[in-house]
Amino acid sequence: MFRAVPARVEAELFERFSDSDTLHSGNCGSGAVDQETTTDPNGGGCNIGWTKAGEWLEYDLNFASAGTFNLTFRLASGVANRVASVRIDNVLVGSVTAPANGWQAWEDR
Repeated sequence: MFRAVPARVEAELFERFSDSDTLHSGNCGSGAVDQETTTDPNGGGCNIGWTKAGEWLEYDLNFASAGTFNLTFRLASGVANRVASVRIDNVLVGSVTAPANGWQAWEDR
């Protein structure tokens, strides 16, 4: 399903993924990747967790016109120096370091 941009795209609504193991931690269904119920006051039912280097999620987006778009990540982490990145057609276009102030302490970055 292609989502029209600009839009809010929740992490758990991915189309394709790569997960490095078959153990799925969390309490938010028995889906393809590790998910847990979120306490983010801005909404969302689940959040992605327990990620490892090399794992990825892929989304189908539909841009009505060419241009420059700003992307805001909503992140939380209990571990310092964790990075989320965005690739378009496998080209790195941006990355951001997650705040390390708690697993459910959500911030925009």
